[in-house]
Amino acid sequence: MRRNEPLRPAYVFLTLIFIFLFGYLIFSNWNIYKKRTKFNRGLKLLEEKLEKAEKRNQELKKAIAAVSDKSYIEKVAREKFGLKKPGEKVVVIKREKVEFPPREEETKSQSFFGRCFESFKRFWESIGK
Repeated sequence: MRRNEPLRPAYVFLTLIFIFLFGYLIFSNWNIYKKRTKFNRGLKLLEEKLEKAEKRNQELKKAIAAVSDKSYIEKVAREKFGLKKPGEKVVVIKREKVEFPPREEETKSQSFFGRCFESFKRFWESIGK
């Protein structure tokens, strides 16, 4: 082949086909890579969900085992339903709410508007009674 000879149309056609195929392969490979990374992320999320579900399943199995325990059933029956064994006496202790007076620092640290609001609130409550 001489240098001044024009290229044959067959060579040009084959070169264009080769370039087209090479571009198509690169494009296809890129799409496959994107899909694979997307599926891998989804797989990781599903594996994490599965791990959480397995932990929750173990917790529930432990809770079921505890509920089926006779001493736990007896404890719940006593506390929630007030049941007792024959011959037992039940003693109920009521808890009273204990209110402590505000500390001196808290009353001094209130702003002017806070004290005015408290005064207005007490006045309004006295009118309502």
